[in-house]
Amino acid sequence: RKDEALAALAANNGEVKAKEILEEMMAADAAEAAEKAALKAAAKGDSVFQRKYMMPFAIALAVLICNQAIGFNAVQYFSITMFKSAGLTHGAASVAHVVVWPVPIPMTALACWLVDRAGRKILLEIGTRGMVVAFLGAAFVFRAVANGWTGGGWLSVAAISLFVASFSIGPGVVVWLALSELMPDRIRANGMSICLSVNQMVAFAISDAFLQWVEKSGYATVLFWLAGFAFLYFLTARFLLPETKGKTLEEIEAFWG
Repeated sequence: RKDEALAALAANNGEVKAKEILEEMMAADAAEAAEKAALKAAAKGDSVFQRKYMMPFAIALAVLICNQAIGFNAVQYFSITMFKSAGLTHGAASVAHVVVWPVPIPMTALACWLVDRAGRKILLEIGTRGMVVAFLGAAFVFRAVANGWTGGGWLSVAAISLFVASFSIGPGVVVWLALSELMPDRIRANGMSICLSVNQMVAFAISDAFLQWVEKSGYATVLFWLAGFAFLYFLTARFLLPETKGKTLEEIEAFWG
């Protein structure tokens, strides 16, 4: 193949120049191979549980647990039941469900446009703040409904719409980008595998237990708890998650020392 490459280069550059070009190409290939070998040797034996990787791994794990603990899937699955419990008829609750759940489409598009302009961290903070407000609003509506108020149906829809919009502009988009940048190359595959496994287990647990939790404690109590989870999510984003906008992967890795 070397002779074929030399012949092809010589056809356009002459034999002398072709040899120079080929030598440069071979040197570049050798340097690249040496760099890959050095990285592989340096990464050999690296583990997500090594001290130098524990902080980014722990933050990624905490963020993904919070991302499911706020119960987005459960709220989506059971929103019609929630709206009916807030006072809407089955028909009105079904209409509300159809109205609410296309909301992520424009909000996700907006988040994709903003994420490299405003930054990952600020969008995550905005989204988690909005979720806290939405859950608290919904919780107070359901508390009032439980005490006999009959005007909470569409207010519950408004609160859930705010929750869906807040999730979509923040955690729904930002998390996957920020976390892929957060963990160093050497542990990214293993770290993300563990984090995503835990993420899915938490998602299953919340969705599976949601209705039983509501039956035992009531919607208001459950929503207050979800507001608490969303607040913990906000604190994690505010004080632990670094901004990665405009930084190279090498700069982010250097941030962890």
